[in-house]
Amino acid sequence: MRAVVLDAPGPATALQIREVPKPEPRAGWVLLRVEAFGLNRSELHSRLGLAGPDVTFPRVLGIEAAGIIEAAPGTDLAVGSKAVAMMGGMGRSFDGGYAEYTLVPARSVMPVEVYAMSDIVRAHDDMEHDRVMAKQVVLTRGEP
Repeated sequence: MRAVVLDAPGPATALQIREVPKPEPRAGWVLLRVEAFGLNRSELHSRLGLAGPDVTFPRVLGIEAAGIIEAAPGTDLAVGSKAVAMMGGMGRSFDGGYAEYTLVPARSVMPVEVYAMSDIVRAHDDMEHDRVMAKQVVLTRGEP
């Protein structure tokens, strides 16, 4: 699989895209096929060598990722479901989300439901008219 690997602290050019082995599923961990990952100040600190002793090299950075659960042995997480994973050592003490796949502890994984943009726009309109019901969840990033 392809991943962005950092062999040692350095400039942005130290980040290299290369082929690495796909992680092997293991009990209590989740293999996530990454569809998106975040870029955070944490990765900048790791790349510059400012993140502290828990970051070891070589390392695939990325403290968060979103994608599809490919395997989740020993957990109640459903294979094929959408999920996000974040923190808990991702991209620091074990490889993170800057890859096609990441293997993360189940405690760092949250299943999510994803809706079409039209649903988000409709929900935003409802919020403006006080029609969002109790227990509904709306995530809006910027103005629709």
